[in-house]
Amino acid sequence: MQDFNSILQINSEQLLLVNSDDVKLWGGIYNYLAPNKTLVDRSGTITMPFNTVVYDDFKLPTLNYNFNKTFEDICLETAQRILNHQDTISKPIYLFYSGGIDSVTVLISFLKLLSLKEAANRISIIMTSDSIAEYPKMYNEIIRPNFHILSSDNVENFFDRRAILLTGGQGDKIFGTDNIGKIYRQGNFDQLGMAFSEKFITSFWISVGIPANSAKVWFRLIDEQIKNCGVHVYSNYDFLWWFNFLLEWQSEYFLFSLRSRHPLSVDYYQNYMFAFFNTIDHQLWSINNLDKKIKNTWSSYKFIAKNFIYSYNQDASYRDNKIKGPSLNRLFHSRKTPMGIDCNFNMFESIKIGSIYNDKNSFS
Repeated sequence: MQDFNSILQINSEQLLLVNSDDVKLWGGIYNYLAPNKTLVDRSGTITMPFNTVVYDDFKLPTLNYNFNKTFEDICLETAQRILNHQDTISKPIYLFYSGGIDSVTVLISFLKLLSLKEAANRISIIMTSDSIAEYPKMYNEIIRPNFHILSSDNVENFFDRRAILLTGGQGDKIFGTDNIGKIYRQGNFDQLGMAFSEKFITSFWISVGIPANSAKVWFRLIDEQIKNCGVHVYSNYDFLWWFNFLLEWQSEYFLFSLRSRHPLSVDYYQNYMFAFFNTIDHQLWSINNLDKKIKNTWSSYKFIAKNFIYSYNQDASYRDNKIKGPSLNRLFHSRKTPMGIDCNFNMFESIKIGSIYNDKNSFS
């Protein structure tokens, strides 16, 4: 049954047309974000002007500053759980591979647990020609000689329970945001390590098109949320990571399922579709390791993941020089998708905006 009282994911483009002061303050952030993203506060602190809910699996985990698992340990444990699940339901794994840092990390996690032959028997690679260009060495030496390769051209057909669909989803959310690259190109990279300030954050947001009044309101809301939540956020980099980690987690996950031409259900999400970095342990690692996401150069972004990759293939060039690119776009570009997903996991093509508008929100 369609339920428009609350939404898990919605393309916000039409919502931005609502002519009210609160929606304008809220919507200013979309001069910086793609309108297909749905900002949902996983802590339940910030109320948006439109009724969105947090999927139970995506609620912000309880803070635990005694957590001490390593990134490698978590990746290997995650891969092993997926393999155990595969043994239970007897389906192949289809890995969406772009050649970017996140998807390579996923593949390496399995290769550290399995022989190359066994990994190739259990996993097929979904990719494009761009995936080859992004990491030619990995394709030529590991993937092409060993793995069954599928084209992503018909990605919408893969959601039919023939396989476990696996992405490198949530990788950017645990490491930060690729918008750090914009700050690098602006020549302000050295300020990322400084104590976060309204001046720096709002100035950056304004530089990418967000109206000043909207930028200030968003900064205030996130600043208050950080203080109320008690999370350790110190630098400008930490602040931008937390924005991404807190508000965009759910959207990244459900944007993938919007590609499906098949109706999906809770059972499907729990058994046939996984974002590799969508685990409590990866989130707790992210919260506890602010110093392991980037060093003092843009090319060091995700260095801990690149070190993990290097420990398997000894590719120093990829480790030292690979920078974040728009990998997901390469796999899913030009895909027409439904407008959104309601809280019963039904997709919809249109909606009466008034049915989800909430005037008692944090922007009013």
